[in-house]
Amino acid sequence: MVLYFPCAFLALWILAPKHKEKINYRKNLALITIYLCSFTALTMINFKTGMLSSKFVNIAYAYEDYGFTYCFSTTLLNSGMDKPIDYNKETIDNIIKNLPKQKNVTKKPNIIMLQLESFFDAKLLSNVILSEDPVPNFTKLKQNYSSGFLNVPTIGAGTANSEFEIITGMNLDFFGTGEYPYKTILKKTTAESIAFNLKSIGYKAHAIHNNETTFYNRNHIFSQLGFDTFTAIEYMNVSEFTPTEWAKDKILTEQILSALNSTTENDFIYTISVQGHGPYPEEPILENPKIQISGIDSTEVKNEYEYFINQTYEMDIFIGDLIKALEAYGEETILVLYGDHLPSLNLKEEDLKNNSIFQTEYVIWDNFGLDQEDKELQAFQLTSSIFDKIDLNIGTLMKFHQGNSDKEEYLTNLELLQYDMLYGDRFVYNEINPFEATDLQLGIKPITINNVYIEDDLLYIEGANFTDYSKVSINGDLFATEYKTPNLLVLSDFDISKLNILDEIAVNQMGYEHTILSSTVPFIY
Repeated sequence: MVLYFPCAFLALWILAPKHKEKINYRKNLALITIYLCSFTALTMINFKTGMLSSKFVNIAYAYEDYGFTYCFSTTLLNSGMDKPIDYNKETIDNIIKNLPKQKNVTKKPNIIMLQLESFFDAKLLSNVILSEDPVPNFTKLKQNYSSGFLNVPTIGAGTANSEFEIITGMNLDFFGTGEYPYKTILKKTTAESIAFNLKSIGYKAHAIHNNETTFYNRNHIFSQLGFDTFTAIEYMNVSEFTPTEWAKDKILTEQILSALNSTTENDFIYTISVQGHGPYPEEPILENPKIQISGIDSTEVKNEYEYFINQTYEMDIFIGDLIKALEAYGEETILVLYGDHLPSLNLKEEDLKNNSIFQTEYVIWDNFGLDQEDKELQAFQLTSSIFDKIDLNIGTLMKFHQGNSDKEEYLTNLELLQYDMLYGDRFVYNEINPFEATDLQLGIKPITINNVYIEDDLLYIEGANFTDYSKVSINGDLFATEYKTPNLLVLSDFDISKLNILDEIAVNQMGYEHTILSSTVPFIY
């Protein structure tokens, strides 16, 4: 795309018909100047009157509202962070010297964050009548544990941006219009994160997502953010999907327990759900939906709402089952539940009892008696709030949020720190980047080959932890593979006469667009 436009203009310059009359350069220059000044003035007026926006909370909606040309040029040219006027070493040093002193670590529970796709309590809808509470477990948790509204940076889409704020403690408002830091700066550099912070005191850091490994570049970005392992759908055996073919969230309980069991250390587990993902069908595709709704005139809109709300009902069952599993597991644990953004249902402020399309809700569950404290938070404050609850103050931004959120210069200084940490001279780290990208392990359980044999002219591969995404290669060539069980694969269309002694056989986990995500150590036949 970067080369396409220059090449196209060059071709036009060479091939297009030439203007044969003498060009009045003075007149044309004046006209161009008038046009540019008028364009700039009109753009500024539109910004001030709200006709144009410099912040896209849902990039898909923005393209519909403002058109391709404006959105494409804005997002292409406006990325990263502008250097703050008062950015210098002295300013950063003054911020850092006033951070709270790090305390001795006395409590280290497992910390599990569960980012629930488009999840919110439908009882907040103003004009929808529900046959029963669709999220009874979540409702009970709100009544008994710390909870509140969570202000997120996006609506209807943009999971990775809510994720970015929570993992890093950084404010997305300081970045470019419609920007995804996962697709820009984090492709180039590591960044301080909750994973790096907790690993500094002995934790292991895991990420789990029941969707594609490569979505939002997470297979690279989670390395930049300090995670040790990342288990995505290609490393799971998912048996249940929604009618719109998203993996159901119930699979995540097993994956979280596997992460806990995989280490002897304390664990930080960042879990990303997908079941509540849109789009939501306008046709009635659910048979006997558990939650019935009324109060909506449009049949199509009613069907969309009913489908979504019944997905949250199933997600709520998963929440209840996960908490039971964690209670049975027996280790001290904090579980943080929150919606990443509201669903893509074209909601408006007047549709919600809390009158905000930027708010979801969070709950902080624990099994060791933390005090209940209900308050409204920004997404970039959620992690520091969790640390507060266990008297943990580690990490530059975590300590900054804990000691400065009530000060007048809070956001100004946060912007300065963010710029320094990502784009500046890193004065906060003595002008070096102390965070090294991890050698990210894909999947908690190793995929292995134990034996290869021929039976009835079929080639069988025995091993461990195979999935539907496993594909066999022989000497580097991939072959159609039939998944039988987590311990058995078969090549039914392979000509066994072509198999030779010392051939190298491997099992590869295949990702989006036939990408090989990982491969086993070759088995020598």
